[in-house]
Amino acid sequence: DFDIDESGQVLWKDAVVGKIKMGTDMLSPSIVPIADAEAGSEISKKLARRLEHFLERTINKQFEPLIKIKEDKNLTGLSRGIAFRIVEALGVIPRSEIAAEIKSLDQTERASLRKHGVRFGQYTIFNQLMLKPASTKLRMLFYSLKTGKTYPSLPPPGLVTIPSILETPPDYYDKVGYKLLGTRALRVDMLERLSDILRTQDIWNGFEANVEMLSITGLTLEQFADVMQNLGYLSERNIRKKAASESERKIEPDQAESETREEILSNKIAVKGLIPGPPPIEEVDIAQTDLNNNEEVFFVFKYKKPKVYKNKTKRYNFKLKKDSTN
Repeated sequence: DFDIDESGQVLWKDAVVGKIKMGTDMLSPSIVPIADAEAGSEISKKLARRLEHFLERTINKQFEPLIKIKEDKNLTGLSRGIAFRIVEALGVIPRSEIAAEIKSLDQTERASLRKHGVRFGQYTIFNQLMLKPASTKLRMLFYSLKTGKTYPSLPPPGLVTIPSILETPPDYYDKVGYKLLGTRALRVDMLERLSDILRTQDIWNGFEANVEMLSITGLTLEQFADVMQNLGYLSERNIRKKAASESERKIEPDQAESETREEILSNKIAVKGLIPGPPPIEEVDIAQTDLNNNEEVFFVFKYKKPKVYKNKTKRYNFKLKKDSTN
């Protein structure tokens, strides 16, 4: 049937038949039909009705959680105000933008919003369903039409981390469902999962990144260290010897004996000229080999302790000058 391109035009068989226009309500845009003058008023009216029905169905499908929050009459007071902010942000909003309101919520009010799938993350307030590719695509289209900004293409579906993009509008990452952390951006749900794991670590005395941290973020150890620094952690790079694996520490006697017999047999046959013998051993830098094979890089992360100032005079280094007229 109909399709919507990145500029908000509605297409039917590659022909432009309508244009979406944003109003004051992010969930209630209008659509302007585009028809030839020869089509006549009846066909134009029929096209307008079909386009309105198409847009309404699309919004109801992709933004269903937001519509339910908006229509929930049980949300009152502060929880309703926060619900309005979430709806206006189309399901993803940095916590810093509504931190004061979130802090004032009681547990009952939080529960009423969690019922609609709202996640109160450390960095982002969001609805998980609004991170789906189709919902994200429609959200970015509406933001582009609302603000007049041109945003980069959406991240490929399924990626939990993306490299930063030069000359990108600052709000792009927040709106697309990622948080920019240095040279890379993490998807907000994965960042919150990482935050949950970090709460179990000894952040003041130091800890190492484990496999789970690297797995959920999709980062190498070096990339992870850069992200952690942008989350407020100090990272210390170190080198240590690798722990010997079980296979290196223990060789089965039968296997060793079998290999020895095969090696002896091979050498005997080689002497008779039946098969070539083993190649000569090349001289290698043993020290360099040991460094590459037996050592590994690791990082220790510690959270930066905030500076505490006893008084404002010391913090700002105020200097009072005497009035020379007195």
